Amino acid sequence: MTIRDGASLNTGNNKVTVNGGTLNGEDKITGTVKYTPSITTASLPEGKVNEEYATSLSANGSEPITWNVTDGNLPTGLNLSTNGKITGIPTAPGDYVFTVTASNDVGSVSKELTITVKDVDPIYSIQNSGDISFADALEGYTPEVKTIMITNDGNQPITLDQPSSTSFDVGTLSKTELNVGEIAEFTVQPKNGLLAGSYDEDIKITGTNNGQSTSSIVNVKFNVKHNAVKVERKDPTCTEKGNIEYWYCEACRKYFQDEALTKELKQEETILPATGHNLTKVDEKKPTVDAAGNVEYWYCEVCNKYFSDEKAEHEITLEDTIIAKLPKFVSGANQEWTRGSKDELTFKIDTDIKEFKKVLVDGKELKDTDYDIKSGSTILTLKPSFLDTLSAGKHKIRFEFNTGSVEAYFTVKDKENSSQTESANTGVQNKYGLWIVLLLVAAGGLAGFGILSKRRKNHK
Repeated sequence: MTIRDGASLNTGNNKVTVNGGTLNGEDKITGTVKYTPSITTASLPEGKVNEEYATSLSANGSEPITWNVTDGNLPTGLNLSTNGKITGIPTAPGDYVFTVTASNDVGSVSKELTITVKDVDPIYSIQNSGDISFADALEGYTPEVKTIMITNDGNQPITLDQPSSTSFDVGTLSKTELNVGEIAEFTVQPKNGLLAGSYDEDIKITGTNNGQSTSSIVNVKFNVKHNAVKVERKDPTCTEKGNIEYWYCEACRKYFQDEALTKELKQEETILPATGHNLTKVDEKKPTVDAAGNVEYWYCEVCNKYFSDEKAEHEITLEDTIIAKLPKFVSGANQEWTRGSKDELTFKIDTDIKEFKKVLVDGKELKDTDYDIKSGSTILTLKPSFLDTLSAGKHKIRFEFNTGSVEAYFTVKDKENSSQTESANTGVQNKYGLWIVLLLVAAGGLAGFGILSKRRKNHK
């Protein structure tokens, strides 16, 4: 039986180790051959600063095999797991030499390996916060100030140069040395006293590092106009003047037809004369119970206004011209009410409740506590407490509104008592009894007459 050098046999209570092809041991040998680890990884891939790194070590031998670094160091940011995986993000360049050991329950073996970590490619770059457009201004403006931010978005430090401009004042940089990710600021504003015109300029910001250069450009715009105010067109009315659209320069006190201020006008050329009223007379119309009417008035279709006189000296509203329709009874006339009843009497009049003034019964104005009133058109209810105060008989109710009045009648009846009813019933019964007696007497008389007549006949 030939066993590879370094292997062993597990024989339960007996452990037999192969040494140079010679099998040493006692008793009968049975079991499984186990091998010490043998590292097969020859080299490791390169890494790069700030980039993910992952690789696995490999070895032959009986499982399980565990790994660890027994000499030297892995690159900063990398780790070796017990199952042989090297992972992480290296943070510094260089050649890293270290020794790894693979172990199992038979033995262990070590090997020196190297990982080379390369630095990232240098990037020199800066970015600005964006172009700037200042609001248009008139001559004599107060300069507006804006802030520009410069960011180092490369991977190398940058030294900034102070920017400058012809038409704009540029503030001092808040810092000139920018590490990766850092921000510097400076202000920019239009210079004082710029004449009317358009100013469009690129401000260049430059950064350097060890002979390498980078730059960023901010475009800045600013328009200066004549100190002129635009006057919008105003249409004339019947009584007021209007004007055309024009521009007025407060500095030179002149009028211009165009925004560029190239066509001058006289002041009187900007004026539009008043048109005067265009009146239509509307004759008076009497209201009815079915339709509203109107007063006599004059209407101007130009200014959409109403007047009470032909000369248009007294303006009124449209509401002032309307005469509300006359009130009309809808329901409730000729009702009857019996004393002691808890029922109410309700009257409905077709007119707006806002026009209601008062209600009278038999010429006497009622108090608010005598009735209830609600809208839809106008619904008024007389309370039983008030009706009980009225005498039996017919009563007149009058409703007065701002638009007119309506009248109706209702009747109050006395309540019949129980003794009167019983007397009446007794009288009827007595009357019927008397007739019955008379009928019986009459019948008896006829019978007697018949008997007597019969006797007389028999007697003959």
